[in-house]
Amino acid sequence: MESRIIKVGELLDFVQTDEYQGYQIIPISHHRALSHVNNPRAAAEDVALIIYFADKQPVAYLGILPDYIYSEQQATKVGILSGLFVAPSQRGKGLAKHMVELAILHYPKILGFDSSPEAFALYKSMSAVQTGYLEGRRFFFKVASHKWLIQRFSFLQPFTALFKSIDAVINKSFKYPKQTFSNKEISLQKIDAVSQIDFKKYNRSKELFQRDEQAFTWIADFPWILPRQDKLENYYFSAYDEHFISSWYRINIGQREIAHVHITVRKEVMKINYIFSETGQWTEISAAILMLVEKYRPTTLVSFYPRINQIFEQNKQTYAFKKTTLRTVMSVGFENLAHHLNDYIIHCGDADGIFT
Repeated sequence: MESRIIKVGELLDFVQTDEYQGYQIIPISHHRALSHVNNPRAAAEDVALIIYFADKQPVAYLGILPDYIYSEQQATKVGILSGLFVAPSQRGKGLAKHMVELAILHYPKILGFDSSPEAFALYKSMSAVQTGYLEGRRFFFKVASHKWLIQRFSFLQPFTALFKSIDAVINKSFKYPKQTFSNKEISLQKIDAVSQIDFKKYNRSKELFQRDEQAFTWIADFPWILPRQDKLENYYFSAYDEHFISSWYRINIGQREIAHVHITVRKEVMKINYIFSETGQWTEISAAILMLVEKYRPTTLVSFYPRINQIFEQNKQTYAFKKTTLRTVMSVGFENLAHHLNDYIIHCGDADGIFT
């Protein structure tokens, strides 16, 4: 068993090698590698990928996204763990722990978000790691068990038609979201270029990541998921999705701008990644979010904005049912960061959230 460290400046050469073409397990997609190379917060010498090989074939890998976080306006370089995989035949040998330890050697300060239950259990077992969570809500507008169950339990696929019929019967009793929040003239304008947003006008001093126009332009130009029907064999993270949507919107009342919002829609789940507002008119912003729900018709809306969640919960005609969802956070090299997350503004799109 041997390990290999691949830096940002080496990624494009790596994904163009004959060896890469012959891998039975793909550790990174071409367009994700291209995104890393164009990351304005990454340097060529930053480590982006750790791979373990057996018989010259990848059997485990860990992706790392270089970034900066901000505390009291001081920038700190961090490595964000993103994409931990160990082949089933190699599990139980400590490879995941070894890769995290290698990442810590190259990045004295590490963050990880939204890890799988297995990865989160690993992080909690490591003495150097602190763990915490952010609380959000999932608002459900209709049942789609024919998708959720079959994605999780493939052996149920022959019963897809039956589950669709059951879902249809249940959904007849649900009313799709009603616009109950405001009679004001609220409108949405889709933004085609990030340069149309003036991020500097918002007070962002408490944000942990404080991404700027350059960073958001990079995210828009180099996504990790491409809206195509293609499938990348033997890659165990998302690379293509025919219906993936990633968009910025401007929210207006009449001619007055009150907020900007970024949403993604994937597999009928809408996620609110960013909301920037000077006015804090959360009732009107919530009404605009419902307009987006009406436009894209997702089964589920994910929100980590407490005021949005509170307003939705007080207006029960806006959803069929809801549940609490947690965003797990792990950190290395910080003093009590994971236990003081509420001291910062952490958007759902921060870290690698906006990419997926």
